[in-house]
Amino acid sequence: MKIDNTQILYLQITLNNEHIDTNDWDVGALTLSNNGREFILDPYYTTFNFIDGILNLTVHLERDDETFPDCDYDLTEEDLFDDNCNAEVFFRTEAEIIGMSLHVYNPELKLKKIPVKQD
Repeated sequence: MKIDNTQILYLQITLNNEHIDTNDWDVGALTLSNNGREFILDPYYTTFNFIDGILNLTVHLERDDETFPDCDYDLTEEDLFDDNCNAEVFFRTEAEIIGMSLHVYNPELKLKKIPVKQD
């Protein structure tokens, strides 16, 4: 998935809970917005691993015009790399959320981790 020359790599979610299983969380749409423009992505597959009581979820995203027909998908690359870019994801879990970030890559601007808020 790309916005201009920027590749949207994945959403990384880190949870602190040794006893969580794969049915104890639910991830939905990720909305990126800035200056009245937006881009909505839907998860299409998630991988995960446990390391010392920490669960790392890697959520791969796709554009879904059928699910979000009212989205203009007009967010620009400049909006994405702007510090005012807002990222929110629908995410439910009983575990403690350590962090959530969207990883994007641009050949000129390099890798950026955009902080993501829980919706």
